[in-house]
Amino acid sequence: MRRRGGILVRRLAGRRRRVRDHPRRRPSTGRDRGADRHLEPRQRGGRPLVRRTKLGHRAFSAADRAAGRSGGGIRRLGGHAQQHRPRRGAAGHRRRHRAGHDRAGEPDGPDRPGVDADRGLHLADDRQPDDGCGRLRGGRRDRRRADRRDRRIRPLCCRGRSRHRDRRLAGRPGAPQRRHAGATRPGEGAVNRHTSPRTRIGKATMNPYGMVRHCLRRFVRAVGLTTVVVAVAAGTAACGGGDQAAGSGAAASAAPVAIKDHWERTVQVPANPQRVVVLEWEGLITKSMKIFGVDNTLVGVDSATKKMGHRAAVIPSIAKAVALGSPWSGVNYEQLAGLKPDVVFLEAWVASQENRAMHQEVIDKIESLGVPVVVLISPSNFEQPNIRTAWEHITITGQVFGKQAEATRLVERLNAGLDKVTSRTKDIPDAERTKVAYFATINNVMGTKSIQSYLLTDVVGARNVAGPGTFVTISEEKLLALDPDAMVVAGHEGYLDTSLIYGGKHAGLNWANLKDMRAIKTKRLVALGYDEWRATVETPIALLKIAKLAYPDRFADVDIVAEEIAFYRDVYGLDEAQAKAAIEAQKYVGELEVK
Repeated sequence: MRRRGGILVRRLAGRRRRVRDHPRRRPSTGRDRGADRHLEPRQRGGRPLVRRTKLGHRAFSAADRAAGRSGGGIRRLGGHAQQHRPRRGAAGHRRRHRAGHDRAGEPDGPDRPGVDADRGLHLADDRQPDDGCGRLRGGRRDRRRADRRDRRIRPLCCRGRSRHRDRRLAGRPGAPQRRHAGATRPGEGAVNRHTSPRTRIGKATMNPYGMVRHCLRRFVRAVGLTTVVVAVAAGTAACGGGDQAAGSGAAASAAPVAIKDHWERTVQVPANPQRVVVLEWEGLITKSMKIFGVDNTLVGVDSATKKMGHRAAVIPSIAKAVALGSPWSGVNYEQLAGLKPDVVFLEAWVASQENRAMHQEVIDKIESLGVPVVVLISPSNFEQPNIRTAWEHITITGQVFGKQAEATRLVERLNAGLDKVTSRTKDIPDAERTKVAYFATINNVMGTKSIQSYLLTDVVGARNVAGPGTFVTISEEKLLALDPDAMVVAGHEGYLDTSLIYGGKHAGLNWANLKDMRAIKTKRLVALGYDEWRATVETPIALLKIAKLAYPDRFADVDIVAEEIAFYRDVYGLDEAQAKAAIEAQKYVGELEVK
C-alpha cells in the first residue's frame, strides 16, 4: 500500500474508521530532516509517538505491545506506533465522521490522554495529522479530498470544534499548543499552516436539510426525546399564557410553603403568590404587604377596607381591588372565585362559639373553591391579650410572601415605638396611675379583655376604668358614674372629633348630658383615627398620644405632630405631603351620625 494517500482501517467503540497517513506528517527517521523541524529537540530522532485520533492521544510502548493493551496488532510506520485492524468495507469511511463526533475527547484506554505510559512523555498536538474533528492535515491532495468531503457531510455545529477544545485544554499536560497561521512563540509546536477553512465560521456550506437532520439527531440522542417534548410543551405554555396565567403559573412552579395559622392548622400556600385576597379588621396584613413591596398582588379586600379612606391613602392598590363583603355581611363567593386568588387571608373575630362556627363556614366555602385560607385571629380574642399576637399577623404575612427579614425589621421598628412610651411610664406607682376610659364609638368602652386595655395598662401605665369583657356597651349614666380622669375617643364606627363632645353634640351618646364628667370638664380628651386605635401598624403613634394625655408632664417635650409625620415617612416611605394626607384620612367619619 502506498504511503501517500495510504489507508489504515481501525475499529474503535464498535465503529470502523479510516485514518489517512502522509509521509510529511510521520516522525522523522533521520533521513527526512525537514519534516521534524517543528518538534521539540527531545522528540526528534524517531521516538515512538502516535497521531492524535478522535479518541484522544495514545502512545504505545514496548510494555503496551507486550500486554496487547488496546487489542489487535501494533503496526510500526516510520517511527510511528499505530494500532491496526484489517479493512472491512467502505462503510467505515461513511461513519468515520459521525463516530468521531460522538466520542470526541474521550481517552483511548486507561492511561491519561497525551502521555506516554512508560516515559511520561507529553505529545505535542502539532504532531497529529487530524485537526480534532476527524479531518487530516496532510498533502495538497488530502486537503482537497477533505474539503470536498466537508462540503457534503460537515455539519455547522462542528465548526471551530478543535479551536474551542484547545481553549478548554489550555494549560493541561499534553494540551494542544495550536495558534493561528503565521504566529509562533518559543516553546510552542509548529504552526498549522494547512488548517481547513471549514473550521472557520461562515466558510462551510452544506445541504440545510442534511444539517438539520444531523443536529436534531445528535440533540435527541444527547438529552432524550422525553426531555425535548417536555421543554417544547413548557415553552408553548409560557408563551401562550396571559398576565394572569403567568402569575398563577409562577406561583405554582415553586414548592408550596407550609404556614401554621391561628386556626391551629398547617396550610399549604403557593410560593410567591401573585393574586391575594385579604378580609381583615386591623389592617395589619394589607399594611405589611405595602411595607414589604408586594401590595400589587392585592386583588380583593373586605368592604370596610374598600370604603375607608385611610388605608387607600397608604395603600393605593386598594383602589383597584374588588370589594368582596365580609364574614359578617356575607362574602361574595362568585366574585371571589372569578378573581382566581392564590391565597386568601381571613382575620376572624371569635369572641364566642357562634362566631367561630360562622367563620368556619366561610373558611370551608372558600377552600371548596380550591383556594387556601390563612386564618389570623384578632388580638382581642386570645385568652391573654398581648401585642405579640398582633405582630404575628406581620410575621405570618412575611412567611407567605418570603419576606421574613422585612417582617422582622418591621416588628423591631414598632417595638421601638412602644419602648419610647414604656421607658417613661414603667416606674409609675399604682396609686398614681391615671384613670382612663377607652370609649369606642358609638356607645362602647373597651373592657379588660381587649388588646386596647392591655396597651393602656401595660404600655402606657394607666388604669382602665371599664370592667371585664371586650366591647362593653355603655350608657350616659354609667359613663358619668365611672367619671374618668381622661378619656380616649376611638373611631370604631367613625371618627368623633373632641370639639363635638365639648360642644355637647349628639353622636351615639348625648354629650350634653355628660358635660359634668371630669374628663370633659378638664378637657382631657384625645380622639384616635378610624384605624390607629386598633392593634395595627400605627399603634406606637396612638399610644404616644394616649401617654401624653395621661401623663403630660412626662411627655411635655414630645411633639406629636412631628412624631406622627416622621413615623409615616419612615415606615411607609411616604413624603411629607403624602404623610399629612394619610394622617388626615384617619378622620374617617363613616356612618356616624352627628346631631
